Amino acid sequence: MKAWLNREVKLITEQEIEGLIPFPPDLSVCVVPKIDILYPDLVDLCDQYNTKFPEYIFLDSHPDETLTLRGKKTVWEYPAMLIQRRDELLEARGTLSKMGFYKNWDKDLLDSLGIQDSP
Repeated sequence: MKAWLNREVKLITEQEIEGLIPFPPDLSVCVVPKIDILYPDLVDLCDQYNTKFPEYIFLDSHPDETLTLRGKKTVWEYPAMLIQRRDELLEARGTLSKMGFYKNWDKDLLDSLGIQDSP
């Protein structure tokens, strides 16, 4: 959320990914719209990029995703890939976990995002 408020988010095409990595200092998140991609294909694409660029995390958001947060879907209306620096994202997740932010999240959603909530 902070990145969105600070205008550190950029909408890009897939062709621009390699030219933006490493991200410039004023960029925290990239969003890559992937209109007309099937959910399994988007998951595979994110996995490929996660392997190619391990210092970043590529997350999928697809309307066919079935995981929910308190019974509500948490994905966007259109398919997209979100890219963030791994260290920044994991640090933010750790802070949120310590604050109890994830305590009411569904275990399946936490697992799918690789979040280990602290007790």
